[in-house]
Amino acid sequence: MTDQLKNMLIGLFVVTAIVIAVSMILFLEPTVGDGKQILQVRFANIAGIQIGTRVTYAGKPVGEVVAIQEVHNARLEPTDDAGKVYLYQLGLKVDSHVAVYTTDEVAIRSTGLMGERSIAILPKAATTGAELRPIGAHVMYASSIDPIENAFTQIGKASNRLQDALTRFDNWFDRNQDALSASIQNLTHISHEMATGDGTVGRLINSDDFYLRVSALLGKVDTLMNDVNHYGLLFQYDKGWQRSRTRRANQLQALDTPSEFRTYFETEVDTVQTALSRITILLEKASDSDERQKIMQSESFRTAFATLLRQVQSLSDSLRLYNEAFSSPSPANE
Repeated sequence: MTDQLKNMLIGLFVVTAIVIAVSMILFLEPTVGDGKQILQVRFANIAGIQIGTRVTYAGKPVGEVVAIQEVHNARLEPTDDAGKVYLYQLGLKVDSHVAVYTTDEVAIRSTGLMGERSIAILPKAATTGAELRPIGAHVMYASSIDPIENAFTQIGKASNRLQDALTRFDNWFDRNQDALSASIQNLTHISHEMATGDGTVGRLINSDDFYLRVSALLGKVDTLMNDVNHYGLLFQYDKGWQRSRTRRANQLQALDTPSEFRTYFETEVDTVQTALSRITILLEKASDSDERQKIMQSESFRTAFATLLRQVQSLSDSLRLYNEAFSSPSPANE
């Protein structure tokens, strides 16, 4: 067998295969069932739909369009959600084994690479409490809005609602513009008074008395949390808390005059300054020494630092105690 004959046979085989494939695509139709069930469905738009258009049920081909007729007096019949009139009624021949119910949805879909149009039946469950009823001889109303078109429709509706809301806001703002301007001016005036200390609110916030009262309130909260943390929720029944409270009360009663108050706190401040000096000396030694870590962990440093903390805490407790007493109304004024 010559090479020329081999090439001819191969070419003939390829052409035959191509012809068979094209014939299968163009002339062979998929199985769509027995076609013994006829459904009547109305559409508002049948663009791309004609006799022979495929009908699918949940994506599977089950029939085809066999009749297209115009609905007389369609404008007097029910319309879809967008107000479109159902102008056409299509007869769909589908397999008798397909169970179609009144809750199912019928819509036009595009399928395939070429965008072939088909009619899709989409099974849906009944709502709670509703009964599933076969469509039978009833006329179904299809969803004629394309998903993309429906998306743009929803966007348009949302835009219209937003525009209405903005219009109502503009109208409300126009009606209350004077009142809003007056309110803003009042807020600006009050803020200025608060910042400069003018007016009742400004003098109140910037006064020392207000600062002391707020500090006293925060100090009471801090004291309460510390007592709960150290002695528990029932701290008032703890013997240690009662002794500490009695000792602080005695300190308060011991200071009757301003000079005694000044002398007491000068002594406390001197004690704190002495402890700070000791800490400073140790830190200077540590900064100049190669054994910084050893000095920081030495017993003398720990003792001096612990003394400082106790003195600062004692001074803070005393200040808080006297501030609470100062800010609280005296029995004579109650």
